[in-house]
Amino acid sequence: MKQDDVKEGEAESMIGKALELIHQGKTKEGIEILIQIYKARKDEDALSLIMQYSPEMVRNAVGDDEAVSIALYFADNKRYNLCMKILEEMDNDLGTEARVNCFLKANEINLAWNEVRSSETLP
Repeated sequence: MKQDDVKEGEAESMIGKALELIHQGKTKEGIEILIQIYKARKDEDALSLIMQYSPEMVRNAVGDDEAVSIALYFADNKRYNLCMKILEEMDNDLGTEARVNCFLKANEINLAWNEVRSSETLP
């Protein structure tokens, strides 16, 4: 199936088929269908499901630059594990830099939290 094969009314039934495959343990096949839907229609529901079931495959749907943007959005919102999962298989300089940024954001929050906790005094 090519990207152009996803007609407007078919996306919903294809999402259902993809979820059925995922729940049958055929995650890779289901995610591939969701990627086709996203690439053809920029369907946010499909992208959301990809992030939910297989975040490391997000970049296959949106490309490296957009995957980094999505990952750093999650880092900014304190979802560091999801950030790192999205970036997991990016073995280029962009992916490395993004992982470092994600790690630094997590570390900043931890340091700030530890400072607040250490400055609190018990009565």
